[in-house]
Formats: sequence, C-alpha cells, structure tokens
Amino acid sequence: MAEVFRKNQRLRILYLSLNNLDDQQMEELCEGLKYPECTIEMLQLSGEILSESSSRYVAEVFRKNQRLRVLCLDIQNIDDKTMEPLCDGLKHPKCTIETLELHGEIAKESTMRILTEVFRENQRLKNLCLALNNPDDRVMEVLSEGLKHPQCSIEMLELHGEIGKESTMSHLKAVFKENQRLKKLFLTLKNPDERAMEILCEGLKHPQCTLEILVLGGENAKESTMRPLTEVFRENQRLKNLCLALKNPDDRVMEVLSEGLKHPQCSIEMLQLHGEIGKESTMRHLTEVFTKNQRLKNLCLALKNPDERAMEILCEGLKHPQCTLEMLELGGENAKESTMRPLTEVFRENRRLTNLCLALKNPDDRVMEVLSEGLKHPQCSIEMLQLQGEIAKESNMSHLTEVFRENQRLKKLLLTLKNPDERAMEILCEGLKHPQCTLEILVLGGENAKESTMRPLTEVFRENRRLRNLCLSLKNPDERVMEVLVEGLKHPQCSIEKLELHGEIVKESTMSHLTEVFRDNQRLKKLFLTLNNPDERALEILCEGLKHPQCTLEMLVLGGEIAKESTMRPLTEVFRENQRLNNLCLALNNPDDRVMEVLSEGLKHPQCSIEMLELGGEIAKESTIRPLSEVFRENQRLKNLCLALNNPDDRVMEVLSEGLKHPQCSIEIIRLHGEIAKESTMRHLTEVFRENQRLKNLCLTLKNQDERAMEILCEGLKHPQCALEMLELGGENAKESTMRPLTEVFRENRRLRNLCLALKNPDDRVMEVLSEGLKHPQCSIEMLQLHGEIAKESTMRRLTEVFRENRRLKKLLLTLKNPDERAMEILCEGLKHPQCTLEMLLLGGENAKESTMRPLTEVFRENRRLRNLCLALKNPDDRVMEVLSEGLKHPQCSIQMLQLHGEIAKESTMMHLTEVFRENQRLKKLLLTLKNPDERAMEILCEGLKHPQCTLEMLVLGGENAKESTMRRLTEVFKENQRLKNLCLALKNPDDRVMEVLVEGLKHPRCSIEILEFSGESLSESCLRYLAEVFRGNQRLRQLELSLRNPDEKTMGPLYKGLKHPECNIETLQLNGKYIIQNGKWNETSMVQSPARI
Repeated sequence: MAEVFRKNQRLRILYLSLNNLDDQQMEELCEGLKYPECTIEMLQLSGEILSESSSRYVAEVFRKNQRLRVLCLDIQNIDDKTMEPLCDGLKHPKCTIETLELHGEIAKESTMRILTEVFRENQRLKNLCLALNNPDDRVMEVLSEGLKHPQCSIEMLELHGEIGKESTMSHLKAVFKENQRLKKLFLTLKNPDERAMEILCEGLKHPQCTLEILVLGGENAKESTMRPLTEVFRENQRLKNLCLALKNPDDRVMEVLSEGLKHPQCSIEMLQLHGEIGKESTMRHLTEVFTKNQRLKNLCLALKNPDERAMEILCEGLKHPQCTLEMLELGGENAKESTMRPLTEVFRENRRLTNLCLALKNPDDRVMEVLSEGLKHPQCSIEMLQLQGEIAKESNMSHLTEVFRENQRLKKLLLTLKNPDERAMEILCEGLKHPQCTLEILVLGGENAKESTMRPLTEVFRENRRLRNLCLSLKNPDERVMEVLVEGLKHPQCSIEKLELHGEIVKESTMSHLTEVFRDNQRLKKLFLTLNNPDERALEILCEGLKHPQCTLEMLVLGGEIAKESTMRPLTEVFRENQRLNNLCLALNNPDDRVMEVLSEGLKHPQCSIEMLELGGEIAKESTIRPLSEVFRENQRLKNLCLALNNPDDRVMEVLSEGLKHPQCSIEIIRLHGEIAKESTMRHLTEVFRENQRLKNLCLTLKNQDERAMEILCEGLKHPQCALEMLELGGENAKESTMRPLTEVFRENRRLRNLCLALKNPDDRVMEVLSEGLKHPQCSIEMLQLHGEIAKESTMRRLTEVFRENRRLKKLLLTLKNPDERAMEILCEGLKHPQCTLEMLLLGGENAKESTMRPLTEVFRENRRLRNLCLALKNPDDRVMEVLSEGLKHPQCSIQMLQLHGEIAKESTMMHLTEVFRENQRLKKLLLTLKNPDERAMEILCEGLKHPQCTLEMLVLGGENAKESTMRRLTEVFKENQRLKNLCLALKNPDDRVMEVLVEGLKHPRCSIEILEFSGESLSESCLRYLAEVFRGNQRLRQLELSLRNPDEKTMGPLYKGLKHPECNIETLQLNGKYIIQNGKWNETSMVQSPARI
C-alpha cells in the first residue's frame, strides 16, 4: 500500500480499517502516507482500538503530509495515551488538517481536555464534527472552554449524539457568546427537553452570536422545540440560512414555525426544509411566509409524496404578488403531472423567480410536456434552469428544446446527463442551435464524454452565436472525444469566450487537441482548468499552445495539482511569450520553495505582461512570500494583487510588506482575504501605506478583527504619506470598535475619496459613529457605497444627517434589502434637504415598489443638484413606472442623465417612460439595458424618442437589441430627432441585415449623429463593411469609438477603406481605447493594419 500512495497520483480518499493491523504494519503504512508524492487528502481510520505506538505513526503523517485536509477517526476504545500523540500531531505547525471528525468513546473529560488544546494551537482547523455518546456536564464544560478560546479558529461545528440536555446546552450557549468566528452550526437533537431548547435558543439570540447558518435535525418537530426557535428568528439578525429536517410535523408545529418566519425582524434569506412536509396543512402555513417575509430569496424543498392539494396551495403562495423568492429548488417525488401543473402557473405569474432547480426522478412524457409549457410561457421570467435526474431521454429533450426556441429570457442551462442516448443529444443540440435560442451559459455534467454526445454538441458551437460560456465535466474522455470537441471549438463561427474544463483531462493526447483551440479560436479569452495529476509532457503541450502567437487568451485560471516544479517551469515560459495574457489566478496546494522560485522567476521576466495576479491555497509561508515579493520589485506591469492568506504569521506579513514597500513596486490595487485582522498583520500592512505612493485602492475582508488591529490599520490610513483614494471593507466590520477608529481616518486622510462598506446588521450605535465621521468638516469622501442590512429607519436617519452636513459628498450608491416605507421616507427627506450636495444617486436591490418610488420622486422635485439617476428595477409593475414617470416629468426635476436596468422592456413601462421624453426638457442622456424587448415596446420607445419635444442628446442602448425589428424602429429616430448627437450601441452578434438597417438610418440626410460609440461581439467582415458605408454617407459624423473583440487585418480592412474615402469627415477614431485617427491624423502604430497596405 505504501507503494500505491507514492505512485498513484489520483488517489484522494483512503478508508482504512485498523482491525488486524499490528504496529509494524501501521508504521509501514504511515511511511507511505508521509511520502512527498502521496496525494491523499482525506483519511478515515476505523476500528476497535488504536495503540499508542500506532497513534504516534499517524501523528507523524499530520506533520509530513501537506496535502491532508480531512481526518475522520472512528475508534471505539480510544484512551488518553492514544489521544495525546494524535493531538500532538494535530497541533504541529506543519499540520494542514482543516476538517476533523471524531466518533467512538470520546465523551470523556480527559479525552476532551487533550482535544481542546488542538483548538487553541491549530489555526488551520475550521470544521469540527463530534459524535458524543452521553457526554456528562464536565465533558461539555471542557469542550466549550476550548471552543471559546480566543485562538480557536473553528468556523463550523457539528454535534451528534445525546446532546439535547439542559447542562449540555448551557455550555454550548456560552460558546455562541464568545466565539466570534463560529458561522455554521449543525445539531442532531435526540429527544431535546423544553428547557434545553430554551437555553440553546437563548444563546442563539445573544447579541454576540455570529452564526449565519443553522441546521437542525433529529426530533425537533415539536411545538416546545419550535417556539423558542422562532424567537431566534426575531432577534438574531445575522442568521441568514436555515435548514430543518422535520419528521411528521403536525399543524401546530408548522403554525408556530411560520409565525416566526413571518416576523418583520426575521432575516432568513434561504430556507431549506426536508421530511414529511408535503401535506396540505403544512403548505398552508408555509405559504403565509411567502406573503409576509420580504427577505426570503431562496427556497429548497425535498417533497416526499406531496398530494395534489398540497402542491396547489404551495404554488398559490409562490404566485402571490408579495412573494419575493428568486430561487426555487425542488427535490423528492415531484416528477408527476399533478405536481408540475400548478408549478408552471408560478412561472407565469411570479416575475421575481429567475432561478429554478429541479431534481426529476424518471419523469414521463406528460410531465416534461407540462413543465415545458410553463417554461415557454411569455410571462415566464426564469433565467437559469438546472435539471438533474433521469432526463436524458428523447421525449424529454424534445419538450425541453421547445423552451429554448420560445423563452427569450433563459440565459443559463445546467444539465446533469445520466446515460444520454444519441438521439436525445441530437434533439437537445437541435434546440441549442435554434436561431431563437438565447442561452449564453451552458454547463454539462454526467456521462457526456462520448463521441456520440460530443459530435452534436460541437454543431451548437458553430451555429449558436450567443453561447459565450461553456463548462464541461469530462470523465475519462478518450482521444476521439477530445478531437471532436476541439474541432467544434476551433470552428470559425464558434463564439465561446470562456471555457471551463474539469475531470480527467490532463493527458498528453487531450492537451494536444486542446492547444489547437488556442491557435484557431480567436474569440477565446478565459480558460479555467482543473488539473488532476498532470504529467510533465501534458503540461508542456498545454503551455506550448498557450505560448502560440495566435493564442488570444487574456485570463488563465488553474486549480488542482499544479504546485509542482515540473508544472511551473513550462507555465512560466508562457508568461514570457504570451503578451496578451494579463490575468492569472492560481490555487496552490502546498507549494514548496522551488515551485515559488520558478513561478516568481517567470513573473519577474521583462516580457511578462501579467497585470492582475490572484493566488490562493497554502501560500501564507515565508518561503512562499519571499520570492513573490521579488516580483513586486521587478514586474512593473503588475497593478492588481489579490491574496487569500490563511493564518499568516508575523514573518510572512513582514516579508510581504517589504516587497510592497519597495520603490519599484507598481501595485495600485491590493485585495486581501483570510485571517488578516490581527495586530501584527496590520502593523506591517500600514507600513506599506506610508511608503508605497502608487497604492490607490485597498480591499480588505476582515474576519474577527480585534480592536487593536483596527486601531493600527487606521493609524496607517491616517498617515500623511498614505496615498489611498479608495477603501473597501467587508466582513465583520459593523461594530462600534471598528467604526470609531475608521471615522478618524475620514477626518485626517484628505486623499481618500471613495468608501465602500458592506455592513452586516449594523446597530444604531454603529451608524451613529459612522455618520459622525462622514459629517466631519475635514472628511473628503466624495463617493459613498453601502451594502448589507441598511434599509432600516434608524440607519437611514443617521445617513441623512450626512447629506445635510457633508458638502463634498457627490455620489451615493445604495443596495437596499427590503426597505420599509418609513426607511425610504427618511432617506428621501435627507435627499431633499437644501444642504444635500449629491449629484448622482444609484439605487439597487428591492426598490421597484410604489411605496419606495413615491418618496423618491419627491426628491426629483426638490433637489436641484441631483443630475444623474441610476435605478436597477426588478420587475416593476405599471403603477411603479407611473409614479416614477410622474416624478421625472415634474417641471422642477433637474435629472439630466437617466440610467435604467432590469425588466423594463415592456409596453406599459415604455409608455410611461416616453412621457418623460416629451415633458422633461432637462433630460439629455438616456442609458437603457433592454432584456428581451418585444416589438411593441421598442415601437413605443422610439415614438417617444422621435417626439418634437424630446431633448435627448445622447442615447446608450445595451442588452438584446441586435434584431432587425429593433433596429428599424431605432433608425426612424435618427431621421426625425435632430437633437440626438451621441449614439452608443452594444450589439451582441448582429447579422448582416441588422447592420444594413442600422447603416441605412445612419446614412440618412437628416441623421444628426456626430459621435458614434460601437461595441460588438464577434463582428464579421461584412458587418464592418456596412459600417464603413456610413463614413461616405454621413457628413456630420466626426468621432467613432469602437470596442471590438479580436480585430484582425481581414476584419478591419473594409473599415479602413471607408475611412480613406474622400467624403469621410471622421476626425477621431478609437479602437479598443487606442487612437487610430486623432485630430484628423492617422496613428499607424496603433493600427491593426497599416494604411499603406489598404
């Protein structure tokens, strides 16, 4: 077996029974597990007994095997002499165990005391699962003491066994109050008594409890259990995800549960229910939650034998106008017509539901027919569809493909195919090739690595120009499969821009075919590969392809077993020779010194063009960071750095900071994640702020920061030499101790202009301190961006004080989660204040309600400084748009630029919007992102744009607008609106007819367009040939800005010829940000093709 561990590079999981193994055999086995070549990541040991000497051998594995992440021990008779060596190994600085699972006779004080020492010393240990058989009070006391220790880094705690006792819960409650790192709790409760549940819930309600995910199983479907639990929902604002396994809950249990979930203070966003819940009475109570809980976004139900009436009631709730669910996941016995029919009614009536995941067990033809009818409905708003189960049958695919043709909103499809037959794949791909199919992302898993599967799929690549992202999980594809796949990806008509491959793909034959894609597909920009056990030759071939002059990849993401010298060496050659590659992301598992040296040598090479570097994995070691910091000194192109640091020690941060402080370091943006909120870490980081004058943007995700760490961080941010202009903070920052030193930064750092904060449940005191800082006369913040649970009355009251007193604040971005009416009223009162100097307002989240829009429109009438308005509207109804339009039409409204996103391309929406064009004479710029606009909506929009009173000077259109019917209406605007001077179009795969119609409009004698900004994906030579005709026919056109993917000589030739025409008056031409013509003069060095060759 030791030989196997050394030579089998695919082996990841080892289950080992210790019965009949003596100490010598265990020693030999562990020698194999310690080999550097051993790739075991999960080790499970079970048996009656583990001797002391055997445990010492196992402990040595923890110190030497850097790949080992998960350890499961199920030893029935484990004593202290066995636990001590094991825990010594787990405490070792080299131990990389992240998940520890223990079963057996461990519920002893002496055992627990030894174990808790691990919690204090192993900072990598994040997940702990314990099966405790009848733990006494002393055992739980010792366990909780360990979990409460300040150095304990456990983030997920899972407990099973006889733990539903009052004394057990009392100790556990103390952990919730003191362990600020604990985020996930899994409990299996056997016969919990009432007092135990009360105590547990007291702990969960505590203000210091930081749990975000709660999973409860066992005997919890009792009223006495549920009542104290629902109090948690009201008082714990951090709790977002709830999973309950309910065994035969009665009517009263569900009534109590739903009362808690309906409470206005409940912050649950994802609800997952399992068990016997498919009953009428259960669903009746559950649907009340949908109508009252506006925060609930994701619902996952496992339905066991649901009856028809239960499904009808469930779907009635899902159809309710107040239901805010965006994602629905259904498993269990749902593949019945009686289940599917009411569900499809939901698709027609719930416009917020955009993500659907169904696990279908052997659905028959009628089930799929009914499902497809619902998904095809014109009112269906599903954008992401995920199907699992026995669906890969001809009849199923026939119905599914009808959806692709008729549902223009569907953008993402995820299918897990079990044994698909040839005809099923042919039919599926026929649908994917259909001209009306709007899918942009395709994810395929299951048994798809067959030639019969791949051949029809590659035809899709040739014919579906909208498909941009492809993700395939390939199980042992043979050479023929890869050959067929590659032929499709190389096709000139293939529009795939992002390719993601997983599975057993790292073989020489596989890579030989894949590299052909890099040479022939000029549209491919992003490559994601998971490399499992790559051999040297396979890597060499892959890198040869990446180095090819025709390879156009800009972003490379690699995961798997890549932290080897043999992998890094050919990869670094890519950095030297591929000048287009500017974004690199690597997940490095246990890289040794030589690996990092080789990687850094490549990144330091003068020809390396990497601008953004992202590194994850086990990189927080001095030997890793030292060669990396040399890159900062020598690579002047590197501007953006993102590091995920797991428990970096003082020396690691010192070395990292030395590199970032170097005078030659050109890093402008730093993003740091992980356990960085420590005093020693911040002390080194602040030295960077003082000495690196190029550093402009800092993004930190802070986990469990202490007060001193924040004080030191802010001392650095206040330093006179700190040149930061933008600060972004996420994580646990919504505390007064965090906010107070931060506000001092606002007063003293005059360079800091942009502030972005993600606030998790900030209390009134936090917002008071924040607003005090933002109101300070010396505060120079000009742009403020806030996310999180901020749409509360108390929060808004503090925020509006800032508007009155901070005269520098010009731009405000808010993401509002479930704002209540009073919160919006207070926000808008502040925005209306005469002293408010805001010029730009951006609102996202749940704002498409009349109660939200009405006070907002009052702002338009009273705030004369507000010039720019951007709204992301989720399914606004007719009344919302009417109220919005009334505000924008008001004579006192001073909005000059209006930007709208979301589901706005409806007839009723456009009807109200066009009224604004006629009556608001100040509106000069309009930016619209149109999702699936119908002809009537576009007709009404363009009628408004043509109106004599319309004063728009600039029009920007994005989304699905590359249709002949859309373009024909738009070109009529060019002929009749003489004020329109600036046109910006983002066209996805326009065909020749679309371009022909557009150009006819632009050439019209009455067209007054002077500036044309044009961005297109996969523009053909013929498309640019039509565009070139505009130069001859439009005498007013002075400036052209093009953003094109992969412009080459053949494509750009017709365009340049048009620019050379004697009647062309273009004075400025920009191609992808570079000037081709400036002030009427050609800049030949920026051209794709020399004018001398035209």
